[in-house]
Formats: sequence, C-alpha cells, structure tokens
Amino acid sequence: MQNTDIIIESWDGDLAFTTEATASDGRFLSLYAAPLPACVWGRWMYTVDTSEEAGDHELRPIAMEIAYTKEDAFAAAEEAARQWLRPTLRLELVALKGTTMDFNTWKHLSPVQSMAERLGFQALAMCRDWDDYRNRFISANGDAGRMVKATESLWDYLSTGERPVLAAMLHAADFSRLADRFSGDETWTTLDRTEGDHALAVALAVLRR
Repeated sequence: MQNTDIIIESWDGDLAFTTEATASDGRFLSLYAAPLPACVWGRWMYTVDTSEEAGDHELRPIAMEIAYTKEDAFAAAEEAARQWLRPTLRLELVALKGTTMDFNTWKHLSPVQSMAERLGFQALAMCRDWDDYRNRFISANGDAGRMVKATESLWDYLSTGERPVLAAMLHAADFSRLADRFSGDETWTTLDRTEGDHALAVALAVLRR
C-alpha cells in the first residue's frame, strides 16, 4: 500500500502479524499486531516502533493501543505510521527564516487571514492562542456545521498551495478527520509545491507552539 511516498508492506504472520512502513527518505517503522491474551472480547493490540533514539533497546514504541478487531488494529497501526513518516513540512526552512514560531505569527500570515475570510471565520482576529483558536472554530462550526459546509464549498476552488493551508487550519482546530477526508493523499503530495508564507502557515499549524 502506498500513501504520499510511504510504502507499507503486506502484513505477514500466523497468530501475530508484522510489517514495515518505509518513507521515501529511508526512514522506516516496524508494525506489530496480535490478539490480546485472555481477552474475552477478542480484542487486539498493536505497536508501531522506531529504531531512532532507541537507546539500549533495538526498537522504541511510538504508538501502542488496543483495537476491537484485527482489521481495526492493522488500520490504526498503518495510520499511526503514516502520521509519523509524513513530510516534516520544511521546518528547517522555518528555522532558517528566524521566524518566531508561535500562534501570533501564524494568525497574521496573509494565507491564513485570507483563508479565514473565505471560510467566514471572523473570530480569527480575536483568538489569543491555539486553544482559543480551536474553541472558537468549534463554536463557529456549531450544530449546523457551518465551517464544515464552508470547507465543502471552498475546497474545489483552491490552488495546490492553498489546500495545505486550509487542511492545516482544520487540523489545528481538531478537525483532522475532515482535513484528511478532503485532501486524502493530495495535501501531503503538494507540499513540495507549497512555498513562502503558505509553507510557513502549514508548518506553524502543525507545530502549534
């Protein structure tokens, strides 16, 4: 299975199953899933492990959870691996620019202000920090799903540089599933064509410092 230059091999095993996820830059993760011993509900556990900074151990877990079925365990482990191996959003570029990596810098970036205006999210100017932004965005969405509907109306009209900005704004507001539903593989693929303040807006929304 391939997703944004991340390749996940087929799961292999009998009672317990393993596979590997590899990014195009050579980073890789080991995935493991097995039935939870003596669980009357037949639940499964999974781990996602890295060899980076593992110390005296061969592997270090970066994700470890329990799922209700084998299929759920496989899917959750694969998604955790994708999240870990996704591009680093040019964070080195952000550091080189000497930019203060905080919320106030982010909310004053032109791509962020423009996107908020197009969404009809007027509360951006009043937001004090990332938590305040999340709470106000959720409030603006409301029971009627106003922000969700605005995203649905806007997405197809955005450029390849604008879509990652909107996806990152959704992610920072705890609407990650919505961002993934709209962007699929596309947002992370188009990051290579996202430059300047657009790339900076995405990086700061992911860092959320």
